[in-house]
Parts: sequence; C-alpha cells; structure tokens
Amino acid sequence: MTLFPHNELPLVRAMRGESLDAVELFIRNANVPEGRLLSIAGRPLRGEDGALKGGVVVLHDITLQKRAQEALVHAKEEAERTSKFKDQFLSTMSHELRTPLNAVLGFSDLLADPRYGPLNEKQRRYIDHIHTGGKHLLSLISDILDLSKIEAGRMELAMESIAVDAAFAEVLSVLQPLADKKSHVLCKSVEAGLAVRADATSSSKCS
Repeated sequence: MTLFPHNELPLVRAMRGESLDAVELFIRNANVPEGRLLSIAGRPLRGEDGALKGGVVVLHDITLQKRAQEALVHAKEEAERTSKFKDQFLSTMSHELRTPLNAVLGFSDLLADPRYGPLNEKQRRYIDHIHTGGKHLLSLISDILDLSKIEAGRMELAMESIAVDAAFAEVLSVLQPLADKKSHVLCKSVEAGLAVRADATSSSKCS
C-alpha cells in the first residue's frame, strides 16, 4: 500500500506550526492486521513568547462510521440500479404488451364492422366481450406503467360520478366468457339511479 508521506503526517505538520482538522489516516500493524481508519486533528504548541515549541494531535477511530457510510452509499447505488432496471423493464413491457393487445382490439373492431359480413347475436356478444376485456386490460397495463408515479406519491385520482349499474355491467361483461365456459349464470341486482364518486379505472379493478 502507498505509504503516507512522513512530512505530511499530522504531528509533523502541527510541529511546523500548522493547524489541521479531519485528516484521514489508515494504519495497520501486527496488532491490528485489519487496519483502522483515523480522523486526526492537530495544533501547534507555542510558548508564552509565541515561539513554536512542538505540536499535539488528537486521533479519533472512525472505522465503523466509515464502513456505515460506505454501506449506505452502496445501498443507495443498488437502489438506483434496481430502479433503473425496473424502468427499463416497464418500458419494454409497454411495447411488448401494447402491440399484440392493440391488434386484438383492432381485429375485434373489424369483426364487428357489418361491411365484413353479418354476425348473429351470440357472435356479436362474444366480440363485445373481447373488445371490452381488451380495453380493460389496456387500462390495467397503463396503470402498471404508472407505478413510478404511485411510488412517488404523485398519482392523482380522476374522481367522477359513476353509475353503479354501468360499472356492474362492465364487470359482468368481462367475466361472462368465464361463466359461459363453466355453464354458470351471472346476474346483477342494483338500485336504479345509484351512483358513487370514484375513479372509474380504479373502481373497475376493485370490482
């Protein structure tokens, strides 16, 4: 290891008449093989006539403090690295998820277009389920990509009046294919004209 220059040792500098604070010096010997980090302050000693008589130094062992600081810096760097990877992941997923989902929504619109042939009632209902489910999933993806805003406490709710009957209808529409597959019957019972103040996207997820 690089030796500390003798003429720069705190005691030597203090004896030259310098005042110094917080000089860091690493020491290691046979008794302390792992070494210690010291913070040293020094002052010159002068006689009554002001003449330089010597010097004095005070040493503080700051090994544990320095290790704690280094651990904190390492943890901060690791957190920043993790956050960077998370942002990269969300950016990639935004593209990888939106592209096929937009294709699903686009083709469901085309299937529902009467110019491409008539549909019976059951086919129309299934296409509506596909389109509603696709839009719901797209909304969820957007919420996931806003995760950084939620963590920073900057996510704002878009409060509005929501008809409970309409909210139930949307949820049932999304769940209907699963119910049909298992031969289950879904129904809703809600008071007419009932409404709540809520965020439409968050309400649909909670439902």
